Amino acid sequence: MLLFPSEELSTFQRQVHSPVLNPKTRPPYIGAWNATAMFMVALFAQPGLAALHRKSPPALPPGGPIHAGLNYLYQAKILTAPPSSSELDDSAFEPGVIYADNGLFGELCAQRSDWSMIDVHNGIYLLGTRDPRSNSWI
Repeated sequence: MLLFPSEELSTFQRQVHSPVLNPKTRPPYIGAWNATAMFMVALFAQPGLAALHRKSPPALPPGGPIHAGLNYLYQAKILTAPPSSSELDDSAFEPGVIYADNGLFGELCAQRSDWSMIDVHNGIYLLGTRDPRSNSWI
């Protein structure tokens, strides 16, 4: 049983990542966040498709709040491993790290049948912001 039937989106992400992975063809402004964010936007634009996205691929973006949120959940022994990403998205695109962190999203997603990867990503982002105003965001 496929948990995310859009192989087309996963294939497209792999095609987009190919030139980004090559140091000779990667634009200087493309980091891990930019390389994956367009797929999260595509899922936000298709809520029905997003609801079916329960494991990777496609990969969702990393970043500071995501790293912090995953780290909090690991420290609380909710996750089996710490995040692989760094707090900053200032380095070259590293798909292994992104897919490892997306695997942690999948661990959380599997805990509830009504959660999608977008739900988990948003929750981890809120947890990781440490911004007091985030209490009123939902």
